[in-house]
Amino acid sequence: MKFLKPVLAVVFLGGLLSCGEPQKLILSPRGGEPYWRLEITGVRLNDVWVSPEGVAYAAGYNGAILYFEDSLWRPMAVPTDDDFNCLWGYSAEGMYAATDRGVIYRFDSLAWTYVLSTAGYSLNGLWGLDSNLVFAVGDHGVVYRFNGQIWSQMYNPHNVALQDIWGTATDNLYAVGSNGAVLHYDGYNWNRDSTETSYLLYGIWGYDENNIFVCGEWGTILHFDGSGWSAMNTNTYFFIRDIWGTAPDNVYAVCADGSVMRYDGADWTFSESGSSNALYGIDGTSLYNIYAVGSGATIVHYDGTGWNVLHERIAEDLYDVWGSDPDNIYAVGNNGAVLHYDGVLWRPIDIGLEQNLISIWGTSANDIFVGGFDGMMIHYDGSGWTTMSSKLSVDILEVWGSGPDDVYAVGVSGEMARYDGTEWQRLEPQTENNLDGIWGSDADNVFVVGWGGVILHFDGAGWSETQTAAGYAFRGVWGAAENDIFAVGPDSVVYNFNGSAWFGVPGHNAEILNAVYGFSATDIWAVGVDGTIVHYNGSTWESVFTFLYITLNGIWGTSADNVIAVGRYGSVLRYAAP
Repeated sequence: MKFLKPVLAVVFLGGLLSCGEPQKLILSPRGGEPYWRLEITGVRLNDVWVSPEGVAYAAGYNGAILYFEDSLWRPMAVPTDDDFNCLWGYSAEGMYAATDRGVIYRFDSLAWTYVLSTAGYSLNGLWGLDSNLVFAVGDHGVVYRFNGQIWSQMYNPHNVALQDIWGTATDNLYAVGSNGAVLHYDGYNWNRDSTETSYLLYGIWGYDENNIFVCGEWGTILHFDGSGWSAMNTNTYFFIRDIWGTAPDNVYAVCADGSVMRYDGADWTFSESGSSNALYGIDGTSLYNIYAVGSGATIVHYDGTGWNVLHERIAEDLYDVWGSDPDNIYAVGNNGAVLHYDGVLWRPIDIGLEQNLISIWGTSANDIFVGGFDGMMIHYDGSGWTTMSSKLSVDILEVWGSGPDDVYAVGVSGEMARYDGTEWQRLEPQTENNLDGIWGSDADNVFVVGWGGVILHFDGAGWSETQTAAGYAFRGVWGAAENDIFAVGPDSVVYNFNGSAWFGVPGHNAEILNAVYGFSATDIWAVGVDGTIVHYNGSTWESVFTFLYITLNGIWGTSADNVIAVGRYGSVLRYAAP
């Protein structure tokens, strides 16, 4: 069901996960029918651009590009899972986005399409004068120019990692980057200006040719007055990641601590954005419409009177989900992350632990078990979370039971344990392979699946190995009945048990499936890498296009029209009616 050693994501966000009404990211609406939607995600957002029409767009890790419409942040279909570093446009029907792999994509009002692949150097900044003159800058000093017809590389003798670009005309461009580099293009050559700083410079914005601002590491902000660059007093050592303004006396900069700085023409002052997450990008259309974005999918907005959080999420990878009813659902993940859904919002719960939590299962709202790294077992009794001795020292990868006095934990190196309602007892290992999934129809009919194609069966008297699909790493198992059981893993094959034998059922075209859950033999869901969601209707597997390239690790539901999937960056998806 999960990976052996989950990759750590970015920062953990404490506190509430939403301010006011919850924001949902719509994936694939189909009229009044149920559909998958992204309820929360913690993917890092690196840049934001606001169209002249006032529509905000944000871009970030794992191919994420979102846009704000009708009070909702919605994902756009993008043909990549590369990390987007920058975003710029000239209208809502004409935008560009560039990735850490040096690829540029363009949106033409209908779809995002590939337009340019560079030498593989990360592209970090985009800016243009209009639709026929767009520039991209990146590592090793690369500068690309679009003239309305083709993209071409400009000659730049300065081998510095460029982070951003801005200008007033074709013969007055500035690019900033590593080692305090400020490069100026005069229409013929790129020359390096003297700045008297060696810090990495992240962003640049200007009002006109005599009022240009640059931000960077250790509280650095430089100002150009038409004759030279000078350092400004910011009274901070925070990394300042981006800068933007409406006038020389109304400039904003965003910081790594989530704060926003404002320059009034005389001094820089700080204000709280409402978030403590690092902010990486800022843009707007006026004093009354400014957006900033950052880690944990943070999106904040300034309306002229104050900053408000529109979107902010936990960013830890989530690995499993379970609930007692539609209004009481839990998800668990890295660094002790526990999320709880109360029927309205997902909120983090601090259980006082930092170990990675991999699996959750329970018998009721007052009897919940959570397994994690190094044999960690946690129990919730309705009033508090307490640790239990699982008698295991290896990572627990899955927990399941037939009742409160019959609970199993399986994990690394074939280790298993059983809880009898009083204490846990270690069971004799039946294999040395990692065990990733467990399910049973009752206490006397339990199946465990794992790496190396291992499938173990307990018949009430003892354990036996029912079949070994050599080389196949099973990650999850679920059954509609004792004679209709499904096990998932890699290689586009689902194994099905018909009561007498296991056999492969190809056809879902997914690279790797991590978990499976269903409600009947004709209604089964499985999730996996790169946002994979597939559904089985009793005869065929069908893929669901979610526009999301985030790996999904766990799935569970209360009914056929209320299904929850969880995955990387604190992402939670729900299949439900509008």
